[in-house]
Amino acid sequence: MRESIDSDITDVKEVMVGPKIVQIPTSWSVEKIGSSKVSKKIKAGGTPRTTNDEYYGGNIKYVKIEDMSAAGKYIETTKHHLTREGLDSASTWLVPEGSLLLSMYASYGKAAITRKTMATNQAILGIIPSDSVNLDYLFYASSRLRPYFESVVLETTQANLNKSIVENTPILVPPLTEQRRIAEILSTVDTHLRQSKDIVNCIKRLRAGTFQDLLLGGVGGEETCYTKVPMIPKKWELPTQWNLEFLEDVTELITDGTHQTPNYTDSGVAFLRAENIKNNQIDWDKVNSVSQSEYEKIVSGKVPNQGDVLLSKNGTIGRTRVVDWDQQFAYYVSLCLIRPRPALINSRYLAEVLSSEICLQQAKIRSKKATVSNLHLEEIRKLSIPIPPLETQERIVHIIKIIDELLSFETEYLETVEELKCGLMQDLLTGKVRVPVEA
Repeated sequence: MRESIDSDITDVKEVMVGPKIVQIPTSWSVEKIGSSKVSKKIKAGGTPRTTNDEYYGGNIKYVKIEDMSAAGKYIETTKHHLTREGLDSASTWLVPEGSLLLSMYASYGKAAITRKTMATNQAILGIIPSDSVNLDYLFYASSRLRPYFESVVLETTQANLNKSIVENTPILVPPLTEQRRIAEILSTVDTHLRQSKDIVNCIKRLRAGTFQDLLLGGVGGEETCYTKVPMIPKKWELPTQWNLEFLEDVTELITDGTHQTPNYTDSGVAFLRAENIKNNQIDWDKVNSVSQSEYEKIVSGKVPNQGDVLLSKNGTIGRTRVVDWDQQFAYYVSLCLIRPRPALINSRYLAEVLSSEICLQQAKIRSKKATVSNLHLEEIRKLSIPIPPLETQERIVHIIKIIDELLSFETEYLETVEELKCGLMQDLLTGKVRVPVEA
């Protein structure tokens, strides 16, 4: 099969890359990862016997796939450590600093660069690059191999790679000077990505902290006092003019959806589940539908109104969305429908409170579990909600809206940079676009 690359260069040649014939610059070559031009050594790690405590807790960093997932491009810290006895007892080895790690099991194809000497388990290959390959270039080239690995992966109890597959995997290798320039460009984009992600995460923390402060301390200047929180052994410092009420006392309706999975149809009335709500939004393209007759049976006596609040109560709890649309919809048991009393509580304020750490902590304390994956209606009804005057609620919502607008702007910028990186990797790592290289 021939794959045409619309290159802006004229000096090209046709080569086989896996099952495809592609055009690449004449100065480039196709090499197998296991060849001497790409690597000096390739070896997987191992796992010391986990029942022997003497093998663990030392000062040798021990990499698992979860460490690679958390690290990103560079890895220098690990959750687990080995002793020298542990290292010697297994088939693992010390992968030197400045090597490439490549995952082979489950989440195969993840790549990372070691910034410290470390050992790995058997799910990870350590690759010491040759002098003919730039390490950062090898990282970016390896990061694009997932589709190829999917086509050749071994099917066992789970889809895994092995050392032989990786060694025989072809990659494109430009001259070393061009590798360095490509790596510099992509590394620069990665720097912008990290900075943008840090800004987005910072704004998210700012949002959560700001709302927590506003929820318990007011909008500034109010006299406060400590108030006992019903149902849990805790006191909150609240403005004296605020009330602390059970959710059921400031709402007209607290109910959940059908407990039976309905018969879905290609079109009809939307049927919402907890997973359809993310970041206070609903991805309508992924929402199932039910027939009109099924809808009427499901929502009998529980018809949603504009201004109601949806709360995810199963799975990932605490996701909220204010109903601000006209069209009909039904909903599953994983969602709770809450109808606030307009004279007492603002819908958007309520949605913010229900998704805040304040309500999640109440659920954790009452369930006596570190994590909560299911809320019962009775627990939801007895959630304690700080109730400021309506004017104050609206001010709090307005402040959070300003932060959300900033978060939206930075998130869109982050997505733009990610798209830019994908396009650059496709162009630069295939030779479709050449980069100027100084002699």
